[in-house]
Amino acid sequence: MKRLHFSAFITFLLLIAFSSILVGQKSYDTLSFFSSDFTTEEAEKEFVEAIHSNANKAHEKAKQIAHAFVDYSMDKNDPNLKKSSCHQLGLIYFHDTQYDSALLCLTQAEELAISQNDTFSLINIKSCLLYTSPSPRDRQK
Repeated sequence: MKRLHFSAFITFLLLIAFSSILVGQKSYDTLSFFSSDFTTEEAEKEFVEAIHSNANKAHEKAKQIAHAFVDYSMDKNDPNLKKSSCHQLGLIYFHDTQYDSALLCLTQAEELAISQNDTFSLINIKSCLLYTSPSPRDRQK
């Protein structure tokens, strides 16, 4: 089951990347709040605010923005952006009860926080991981 979720997640990310290559436009370029003039800090702030403002009322829009944030962080190849985007996408998957995908994203965010010695982010990410990790009773099944 976990392999199925993981391969579906990878397939989805490859589909996003491939479609943006074909169209010649990045998924984040079409977002109303996005500007190519943003610094990485400004972009992170805008992405996170847009995700949070849509999380309850327009959840699919929040998911689209979270995926665009991952796309942007990969293009910028910035470890802080990657950590933040993985964390945000993990929270969206958690909200959707897609726990395997949430665990995958949050674990990647955790590894980035550890490599950056970012204790504050690590505490936030680990608290999310507590809810997504299988309980000992679930592991016995």
